[in-house]
Amino acid sequence: MIIRRILLIGSLITAIAVSVLVFQTWFCSMTFDDGNRIRMFHNEPADSMDMVIVGSSDAHSGFSSALAYKQDGIKSYPYTVDGETCLLWEAMVEDILRTQSPDVILIETYGATYPEMHFEKHNETIEASAYKLLDTFPTTPSKLKYSIKIAKYIDNSDALSFFVPFIKYHGRYGDYVENFKNQLYLHKTKTSPLKGILTKTAKCHKKKLIDLSTVDEVHELAETEEKNLREFIEYCKTIDDTKIVFIHFPVLAKEEGSFKYRGHTKAMMVGKIAEENGFDFINLQGMTGEMGITQGDFSDSGHMNIYGQRKLTAAICEILKEKYGVPVKGKHKTPDDDQEWKESAKFYDKYYDYADAAIKAGDKMKLADNQETIEKVKRGYNK
Repeated sequence: MIIRRILLIGSLITAIAVSVLVFQTWFCSMTFDDGNRIRMFHNEPADSMDMVIVGSSDAHSGFSSALAYKQDGIKSYPYTVDGETCLLWEAMVEDILRTQSPDVILIETYGATYPEMHFEKHNETIEASAYKLLDTFPTTPSKLKYSIKIAKYIDNSDALSFFVPFIKYHGRYGDYVENFKNQLYLHKTKTSPLKGILTKTAKCHKKKLIDLSTVDEVHELAETEEKNLREFIEYCKTIDDTKIVFIHFPVLAKEEGSFKYRGHTKAMMVGKIAEENGFDFINLQGMTGEMGITQGDFSDSGHMNIYGQRKLTAAICEILKEKYGVPVKGKHKTPDDDQEWKESAKFYDKYYDYADAAIKAGDKMKLADNQETIEKVKRGYNK
């Protein structure tokens, strides 16, 4: 009788746990482009990636995986979340290595450069990016570990709400239907031909810009960021078979001491610390001249448009080939013999033409990797 009662209670607890897990996955998992990007990354065939980029919006707007495959046969992905910081890097890299074994992981440096004067606002931004990231993680001890770690750095945050999304989103009833539709879309599509990229159809127009390619000074990092960076570097030293490389994407700055200027000089400090610890640092800011990048290749001061994306992708692929021997022929295979990648490369041509036409027509929009953008591109641009 007692054993039967224990079994009944155990079954009830299990049923409740499974129900909560299903409910929070299909209804409470908020619809964000960032979350979809990571979920689709894990839908890619295991051990099929040559390279993965970790970063924020400047990475998924500045690099195209489909174009990298078309030009150089490199299978890659931007594992990125808007507003991420170096606090999240270890969790991001560990999650990448859970399903992939890339030859190179590029770490875009911007996540370690936030100025202290913006820390209060940054605190809110990192909380949002942490939720977007951890919401995609399976319910495992690893997720609990990072939920606790991240919560310690964010005021008024709760580790349990990072671990169990239902706690954070349970009252947002109006979003449940859209979240469910999004999960059905992800279940149906699995992966996207756009491979997580984003572009804005605009050209940046600023006057009296500083040539940051010649600025090699360094600026100290905020205390928290430097601590997290150094902890991440120690973690990277334990990784075998995948080379960790730090990379700095270009930005625009109007004057010394401005937000973007200090972001650049702090990125140079990240590179200095990385090199002192035996890691490579690629300064794309210093290569803007040879890449032929001008402010017309930016959609704003911190993000590339489709033209800049094309130039940066070509430069990164050249470095991967020449310096790191990527791709290694036949190493990262896909079950369909790369047919899905070939289709992705063709779709990117249409995506590029769509964005190009919109910019020339003065039609400003955000073309993220989602169902709406894919349908637009399929129909073709028509203002």
